[in-house]
Amino acid sequence: MAIYNANLLNAISEIAPQDIQVEQLALADPAEMIPGWQIPASNLKYRRMPVMRLLAGIAGAIWRPSLDFIVAGRHGIYHALIATEALAIDPSRRLVSVHDASLFRDDIADEFSSETRVECRQTLESSAGVVTVSEFSRRELLEHLDLDESRIAVVPGGVDHMRFFPRSEEEVTAVRNRYGLPNRYVISVAGGIPRKRLGDVEAMADKLWKKDRIETVVVGSGRGSRPGAKRLGFVPREHLPALYTGAVAFISMSEYEGFGLAPLESVACGTPVIAARADAIVEVLGDVASFVEVGDVDGASKAVEKVTEKRARRKRVQAGLELAQNFRWEETAQKMLCVYRSMMSGEAISTASSQRIAAGLSIGDAVEAGESEVEAEPAK
Repeated sequence: MAIYNANLLNAISEIAPQDIQVEQLALADPAEMIPGWQIPASNLKYRRMPVMRLLAGIAGAIWRPSLDFIVAGRHGIYHALIATEALAIDPSRRLVSVHDASLFRDDIADEFSSETRVECRQTLESSAGVVTVSEFSRRELLEHLDLDESRIAVVPGGVDHMRFFPRSEEEVTAVRNRYGLPNRYVISVAGGIPRKRLGDVEAMADKLWKKDRIETVVVGSGRGSRPGAKRLGFVPREHLPALYTGAVAFISMSEYEGFGLAPLESVACGTPVIAARADAIVEVLGDVASFVEVGDVDGASKAVEKVTEKRARRKRVQAGLELAQNFRWEETAQKMLCVYRSMMSGEAISTASSQRIAAGLSIGDAVEAGESEVEAEPAK
């Protein structure tokens, strides 16, 4: 979610629309809570709320009657990029992003408190518009929430092609040496929440190590190592392309996803994907990936063996590189702007993201959008 939001904001900032004034709204500078974090330079106006994010719950109660001042202009709208942190803005002018329906599924909702589930449901059902990232997530939200189809738009994520592309052997070797990795390894990027099924990844690791001496590397969930498996924890994002490029395959055993950004970035780096059959990943990657049933550890380990065959691997790699070219953050930003325009004009947003951007129009950020009343400055 954080990666999607950051790339969306950057892409909108680069395009800088002339017909819409977009401002980035934050409750606090992230650097106050995350050491070393910096907000990237942006063409967007930046407005900071006079409250700490950590006090947002208290602030919401205090400011609730008067938060509508945030939305400027007769046609202004407020876009909450994180559904669980949406402010108490007039619902008729509020657009909310939600990447999947995990909050509302009883089989996986134990990751969230009951209070969070109830509040988020109320926020989404009362808002004028909802944005999600895949057709699968759209269907899920319609099934679990009281929403009209016309109020939901699909705006898929993209790939930063300036960052995610096949890296040189020298760069791969340098990153591999930095993390103490062998020549042959598979990589998985996942947090520790149950639906990611890291236990399946660990079980597959044992099989790959015993049979083929291929190590399994997990990024994003704790640190530690044992024969055949290593957890790197969180790594700098600039190291991911080389880690992907050097891997035999990318592994996802997750049973539920809203989109599947990491697998998509992996194929952009020339690395085949082996994944459990989560509907959203099937939607995004199609026949470019090798799919196994959820929990099929044997099938996953056998799929790794198959992608080591040179001829089959070449086909997978080329198909993945071609697919990744269809996903660009600029396109994501353009589609989001179409949603803004439709919402500001009172039109249904469900088909807005498929509309073409008029020639000469540009784009902005994604938190507050209002009808421009001044001549916009040129993009820097």
